[in-house]
Amino acid sequence: MKKIFLSMCALVFLCSNAWAGNAYVLPIIATQKANAVLLTNPPLPQSYNEKGTHKISIMPAYIKGSGDVVDHSESGDFKQVEDYKGLGGAAAVSWAFTDHWALWGFAFGTNLNKGTFSYNSLGAGDQESISNFSATVFSLAGGLSWQFKGETPTDTTLTMFFGPSVMKADVKESYLSKNGPGGATIYDLDLSSSPLFLGFAFGAMASIPVYENWKFEPFAMISHTFGAYHDYKVDTIRTNNPVGGGGTNNALTGTGCADNNAPVTTPHEIHYDTNTYAIGLNVKYKPWDLAVNITAPFFQKATSTKDRGDSMEVSDVAVFSITKSFGDYKQ
Repeated sequence: MKKIFLSMCALVFLCSNAWAGNAYVLPIIATQKANAVLLTNPPLPQSYNEKGTHKISIMPAYIKGSGDVVDHSESGDFKQVEDYKGLGGAAAVSWAFTDHWALWGFAFGTNLNKGTFSYNSLGAGDQESISNFSATVFSLAGGLSWQFKGETPTDTTLTMFFGPSVMKADVKESYLSKNGPGGATIYDLDLSSSPLFLGFAFGAMASIPVYENWKFEPFAMISHTFGAYHDYKVDTIRTNNPVGGGGTNNALTGTGCADNNAPVTTPHEIHYDTNTYAIGLNVKYKPWDLAVNITAPFFQKATSTKDRGDSMEVSDVAVFSITKSFGDYKQ
């Protein structure tokens, strides 16, 4: 059997803190946003487990993001601009070793490597920008799938899937910071971070027959890893001239989204969002084995703007994807 699944969906920031002085975290946050969008339409295991059957789904994706936001924070007004592109994808496999029980595996990830990021102080004239970046976040999970309701493919079925997971991130970038109207360079650095996080994934789905040829398939899933912070490294220092002095260690000051006013002794870390959620509803036309996710556009509309008091934040990630499934699974 083959399944074609077309989608276009969008979502906004996973982390909405002000990033004044921390523009270097923007590529990794953008990558995590793209992964969150991928999970609004994930490939799923087979909904009916019959011993010996299997299902394999692959979903390549093209990612494009943009944003132009004025942030009115406690420390002043800042303008954030982002424009980036990249590739991503997801895949799922399940194989029923008994009726009702199956082995299940799932992977998804995104790499962004084209575009620009900047975060600038409107009052003081400070400017930060990111170039020559490559940011990747990849997650892998596997375990068991248990179909605990339904005895035939025409019944309403309920299925749970769960298992351990691992998330690997890798980011490399050139970070430039200039100060004030004169534009004197404060930092010109190459940064990198490559953490590995362990965790778990859990999900559930239903397959509900509607008339003879249609099915409704709601689903929900969470991917969670333990730990959120990881050290980054300064690989190259071209300029390190922090305001007030303090030596080369000042080039490492900051903790991602957590604390924009950290002292120079703060551990030099990037904050990674390690919780990713998926929820949605697929509508399937069985004669063509064609499914459409009807919930993604509503999530996009609900989340693509955020009231920030004095302004509206609009920052979108668009994921264009196609999913193909094949195997001897039962519809």
